[in-house]
Amino acid sequence: GSVSRFNADTEGEDCNRSEGKVLILATVHDTFPKPEQSKTYWVSFADLETALAFRREVCLDNPSDLPVSVEYMDRDSFDVVDGAGRVMGNLIKIVGAGSIMGKLWQLKLWIEALPFNGAPLFCDKVLFNINGFTPALLPSRIMDAGRKMDHHVAMTIGEFGDGTMDRVLERMDKFVEDRGEDKIKVYECSGSGEETSLMAFRFVAAAAFRTWCVGNGKQGISID
Repeated sequence: GSVSRFNADTEGEDCNRSEGKVLILATVHDTFPKPEQSKTYWVSFADLETALAFRREVCLDNPSDLPVSVEYMDRDSFDVVDGAGRVMGNLIKIVGAGSIMGKLWQLKLWIEALPFNGAPLFCDKVLFNINGFTPALLPSRIMDAGRKMDHHVAMTIGEFGDGTMDRVLERMDKFVEDRGEDKIKVYECSGSGEETSLMAFRFVAAAAFRTWCVGNGKQGISID
């Protein structure tokens, strides 16, 4: 007989039945070499049309010159992370996103599971209320751009020994020249410290959304 004969669950209503599934324990990964060098940029746009054009003309111009990573964030996301994610982001800048941060997250979950009234929201309320007393995650020039413009991209460009970085940067410079600095502003991260700050800002987005909702007494749904 077939495999499905032996793992089917045909009890109950039709909508809950399973005629048998096969679990395939195999994945295929396309790997890439580590870049010889890389540069990280924060790019801010005045409108969505300019951001989409940047994606098309600079990031996805051809399959040979793709950036290492490109992550989009709109103004609402920027404000949420700045308004509710500073504590976690600054901790990541200090201890990294490894085991120590994992233990702190488990502590948060343990407190939220304690048997007292309001326990599930306690930690997020604390994080929200002390957020304004902690430093901003991003350098001041990037924070200013984040507050003035509505669409943003965090982009890392790598050089793999074939001129990829120069070609991407050439396209980006031409894009800025054509569109004008009133439509787009580009900031290069100077050193690993600013790159870490940018990474932390992106990393805490999901957790900051929950903290923001709890702090503001709002219901929310996060779709990634």
